[in-house]
Amino acid sequence: MIQNPYYYLFYRLYKRQRSKFGVIESLNFTIITISSLNFINLFTLQILFDKLNIIPEYITSTVKAVSIILIIILINYFCFIYKKKYKSIVLKFDNYRKFKFGTGLIIIYVVLSVALRCFC
Repeated sequence: MIQNPYYYLFYRLYKRQRSKFGVIESLNFTIITISSLNFINLFTLQILFDKLNIIPEYITSTVKAVSIILIIILINYFCFIYKKKYKSIVLKFDNYRKFKFGTGLIIIYVVLSVALRCFC
């Protein structure tokens, strides 16, 4: 069983990109993709909370939205790239046998993230 699905998501995205591009391009693509999914999730939660009258404010300001996405990118940078942590993540999951169920979970996560955003 995978202990950290967030790292597995990074691993799968990184390995897919790494087969086509260099290390820097693959890391940049992976961080931006994961950060975009995080932002979509946060924005969807905010809309759901607004509909339930829990949080009455949208992220309407462009400055707020850009600030939030930059903070998310910075957090992901420190989670994956800082001190070359991505190397240990890749090495760890390279030693796992192919986890097909995990790939399905990643696809479900991405589809649900986008679908919830579209329908909210």
